[in-house]
Amino acid sequence: MPYDTMKSCPHCNIEIRVRELPHQGLFDNFRVCPNCEGLFTVDTDTKRRQAICIGILLVSLLFTVLLYFKGMEWLIPALFSYAVITGVLYWGNKKLFFVPHETSRSAADDS
Repeated sequence: MPYDTMKSCPHCNIEIRVRELPHQGLFDNFRVCPNCEGLFTVDTDTKRRQAICIGILLVSLLFTVLLYFKGMEWLIPALFSYAVITGVLYWGNKKLFFVPHETSRSAADDS
């Protein structure tokens, strides 16, 4: 059975299948609930975990490039970094929570 994350909308509490949510755009950091059309985003801790994942992925990329150009002595660090990123992604997906999206104050002041 494939792993599929089911999380709840912070507005209407309906379960949402995360992988089926359309992304709003390249620079938008929110999603829209298919049931109530409320805007939501991930919590602050998830954003920190995502930043850590990006750092680990960059290190993994560096090890992969070193493995290619410098030889097999970089195999163990590369494999270790792949195992670490797999664990961090699995752990991070289990701790993902949705929170209501807050619009910027300047946009709220203009209304």
